[in-house]
Amino acid sequence: MIKLKQLIKEETIHSCECGGDCCSLNESTDINLPKGMELGKVFTGHGFAFKKEELEEKVNKSDLKYQLDMSLDNLGIGTKALIAMKPKGRDYFLKMKSYMYKDSMEKVLKDANKVLKSKLKVKKFKKTSFGTEFIIGESIKENLIYVDKDMKDGKFDPKNPQVHIQGHGVVNLKTLQDSLSRKFTELAKRAKKGDVENIEYILKKNGVLMGFVEALVNANKELSSSTMKRKITMYKRKR
Repeated sequence: MIKLKQLIKEETIHSCECGGDCCSLNESTDINLPKGMELGKVFTGHGFAFKKEELEEKVNKSDLKYQLDMSLDNLGIGTKALIAMKPKGRDYFLKMKSYMYKDSMEKVLKDANKVLKSKLKVKKFKKTSFGTEFIIGESIKENLIYVDKDMKDGKFDPKNPQVHIQGHGVVNLKTLQDSLSRKFTELAKRAKKGDVENIEYILKKNGVLMGFVEALVNANKELSSSTMKRKITMYKRKR
């Protein structure tokens, strides 16, 4: 993961309009969006972007089964309520007794989450003639975007993937890093001048800067996840 202190470095502020990488993110000092990016629109400069995606590995099956049994007992429902459980992608499919409803399952997951330090929730719920079926899993923020499409087209760059900044648009990883580097360099200059109020507004109230930081942090977490590493390995082998 790239640390913020690595981004706070001396940079030359480009003022040319050559159309190259040097001016693809010509920014003003009030921490505006990169040039060409508007709220709710996709930035189509020299790269693409991050999109939010779940980053953590899912809860271990045996740990989850054990804790679900414990939570069912803790709530006075009983372990017999859980008939079967099996993995379904990043989620889990649960077959429960017919007396289990969404609200009761949510209470079970709330109890289990406290122990597992997880964020499991009910994603799908269906009553059948044989009982109740649930799909449960963790909500995951996805920042890398167009990964499968770019891999299929042979355009995916593991070192500079497309990144979606939620609510702002799409840029590539290096563009986002350069943008943050310039933003923090500007903040350092303001700090030297004692412009504390402006800095506080930018960091706490504006929201744009922290949105960029969150996108960068999440994207690097995702790139280092075992799921993405396997995807990248398979992609390289096919090329």
